[in-house]
Amino acid sequence: MAVDATLGIRRPYTDCISGGGPTTAAMLRCAHDEFIFQDKRLNDIYRTLTARLSVQDKTELRSAERAWLVDKKRRCALPEDPGTTDQVTSADCEVREAAKRAAELERRDRRTSASVSEMPVTIKAKESPRLHSGRLFDSVTRLG
Repeated sequence: MAVDATLGIRRPYTDCISGGGPTTAAMLRCAHDEFIFQDKRLNDIYRTLTARLSVQDKTELRSAERAWLVDKKRRCALPEDPGTTDQVTSADCEVREAAKRAAELERRDRRTSASVSEMPVTIKAKESPRLHSGRLFDSVTRLG
């Protein structure tokens, strides 16, 4: 499934779920394993991204994450009297929502990294171009 690949969902999971799995319990195990993977992926990129953001951007991201969690809980909730299909559907929803959010944050991180690396760099040379303590430059300053 092309959509799964763009979200970073692993093939064994899609094979398990799309193939119907031998039992509901087996499909739920597949979903659990993939959720653990996607949740770790999401947490890792969240930590990486927040390390690069300004205080204001971190606050905004934290608020967006909280809103996303509430929305995901609503979208993936089981109905009042769930059947086995509902359980698999809910578990699959949790996996896909975590993968989708991780992919969104990874794209944001790439944009953030690219914009930082594209900032102009000013190099301040020492008065003498000779090396001093093994360094030619006092500092490298990013403008922006």
